Amino acid sequence: MRHFAIAVAVLAVFTLVFGAPASADLIAYEGFDYTAETSVGGKAGGLGWTGSWSAPTGGAAIMVKPDSLSFLNLVTEGNKVYAVPNGGAVAGTQRALASSRGAATETVYASFLVDYVEGNRYLGLSLYDNSTQKVFIGKNTGESNWRVSSGPFPTLDSGVAITTDSTLLVLRMDFNYSGNNERLSLFVNPAPGLPEPLPDDSKITTQSFTFNGIGIGSGYTSGSNPTTLGYFDEIRIGTTWKSVTTPEPSAGLLLALGVLGVALMRRRKQSGAGCSN
Repeated sequence: MRHFAIAVAVLAVFTLVFGAPASADLIAYEGFDYTAETSVGGKAGGLGWTGSWSAPTGGAAIMVKPDSLSFLNLVTEGNKVYAVPNGGAVAGTQRALASSRGAATETVYASFLVDYVEGNRYLGLSLYDNSTQKVFIGKNTGESNWRVSSGPFPTLDSGVAITTDSTLLVLRMDFNYSGNNERLSLFVNPAPGLPEPLPDDSKITTQSFTFNGIGIGSGYTSGSNPTTLGYFDEIRIGTTWKSVTTPEPSAGLLLALGVLGVALMRRRKQSGAGCSN
């Protein structure tokens, strides 16, 4: 027991000093660790961002809700957010990254949890270059499968039907894969902790792009398509598959284990001292 406690304590200290496993490859993270029943607008937690979430546009209410979304063995932190549009063509909120991605030859992954509740408008996460949407990942208006689309880029259709369960969506972006154009690959519900599988769909873009921010939101009623409601959680952007999908323990959990280990060591030491008298 003593050796185990020492090992746990050392691991906790190492993690806090040098970062959790794969953290060096994690560009940005948002677990919505904010007070429940407040607007996400103005919140500035997480890592890898500059500034806070913008005030929801289009009359939307994007509220922090208690507890995280869950997906298999993926470790989550904080709470989640719930998107409720209330008019306007675009109902959502945006946040800027600390650094732009895509100008150089590199591979970047973006993953998030989404829980569709109801409606037939859009629901998803967008990648932005300043205020211009470049890529949309999620549910499109009138569509029944998880997809990637935007502007002139070819649509990726996963072939996986949208359900009212927590869903893990991962987009792989191989920048400058074909000349200046990128290859986009979509994964729906990959198993956390396992090697990268074959994508559900993959295509090369018709033009290059970069992105320096993200946005989340859902669409208000349009014609015969009713308002879509849904939850978002665990947004991760990284340079490796592991950094956005591995079910690794959080720094907080490791710290707690470390404290427990130290307490066990002290207790054993005190017990040993008592036995020697």
